Amino acid sequence: MALNFIKKNDKHNNTNWCKLFLSALIPCILGIFTIIFTVQQQVLSQQQHEIDRQNQRDAQRETAFNAYINDISNLLLNTNHTNKTNFFLYIRTKTLTVLRSLNPERKKYIILFLYESGLLQGTGLDLSGAELDNVELIGPYKLDGLYLPSTSWENALIVNCSLKKAVFRQSRMPNARFINSLLESALFTETILDNAYFIKTSVVGINFISASLIHANFLDAEVVQGIDFTNADLLYAQFTEKQWLGQRVSTNAHSFRYARLPNGSFGDLSPTRNLLQNGDAEQKCSTLEEINWEESQVTNGLNIIKFNKTSVVDMNIDNGTWGNCTFVMTTRNARASQYIDLRLYSRLIDMDNAMFSSSTYIGCNGSTNAPYVEISTYELNGNIMETPVYLNHTENTANKVGMMHQYSIQKYRLLKYTHRARVTLGIRLSQPNNIYCYFDNVTFAMQKRFN
Repeated sequence: MALNFIKKNDKHNNTNWCKLFLSALIPCILGIFTIIFTVQQQVLSQQQHEIDRQNQRDAQRETAFNAYINDISNLLLNTNHTNKTNFFLYIRTKTLTVLRSLNPERKKYIILFLYESGLLQGTGLDLSGAELDNVELIGPYKLDGLYLPSTSWENALIVNCSLKKAVFRQSRMPNARFINSLLESALFTETILDNAYFIKTSVVGINFISASLIHANFLDAEVVQGIDFTNADLLYAQFTEKQWLGQRVSTNAHSFRYARLPNGSFGDLSPTRNLLQNGDAEQKCSTLEEINWEESQVTNGLNIIKFNKTSVVDMNIDNGTWGNCTFVMTTRNARASQYIDLRLYSRLIDMDNAMFSSSTYIGCNGSTNAPYVEISTYELNGNIMETPVYLNHTENTANKVGMMHQYSIQKYRLLKYTHRARVTLGIRLSQPNNIYCYFDNVTFAMQKRFN
């Protein structure tokens, strides 16, 4: 009896526990359901809010787009455009402002509208600084002469477009894709085109001078011919052998001067090419013509004279060696300079792979150490790079009066980011009276430090 009582009591307790658990479970389930429902409602509300916000933003973009089109259309119809400067400035300001607020699709239609209106063909409207990232031009579109220099157009997609003589100079176009398009005589000078693809596209006569084409892919291009890759960065770029040699059609060959090639080496560089204009005084063999040298300190301090003139006195000069003319300085403290633009060598220079050599011949009709040739180097912004260097006498005839003596500096390393050099011919204040000094065959040549 006792055992049966205990069993009945256990069953009763188990039943009570089950009832208690069920009574507690139902509110928990209801609570969890309420929480889930509330969270779902909040998510749906946030999603709806985001949709409403996007719709509102899209409506604002559409309003801005329509207002811009109407404004510029009325301007084109109702203005005689007598003040071209203000006319183009107004359109530039309006365009750059509206582009910042539009999505890529509407930006595309802004570009097409301006082009069809004749405003984006190099006629005066400059959209430098425009933001065109992710804009897709999927044609067919005939956009020959399209003028968009110095823009930001990352991830550009250009499909079935004719872009003959288009200008994208100094633009940012990484990851650009050109598909089934025609690029002929287009200008991509100093343009960033890293990771660009050229697919079924004719790339003919393009100016890629100083462009960055790292990892660019030309393998599927239709034609690659007559390209100027001077000073371009082609590191890891891909070409077929025929594309690289430019043998697809019979036009001009490619130029790879000073370029960094896909394997990291550098293109052709003539170590004897003189970058100075009229360094031998032969091009302007007359005192009545410009002589390509900028004078300072003393006016008319540098002149060109012919050797057969009696003013070339007490000098043992062989005309067969020195040509018909020479530079002459007759005044103390005279200086004449010529600047050399080195930007075409920026790949070499900025990779710390550039040096220069310079030489000249100097002779005086009396004993003096006053003449000199000075070389200064500068950054692109005009800041001087380092202390000027001077050409040194290279022969053992320094004390012989009346002879032309060679002065030179050889294989001098250029600092990184040097973009300009200045060569100066000068006479110090210590020059005695009635002493004339002659300069001839002045040269400045670039060289590679290593291949």
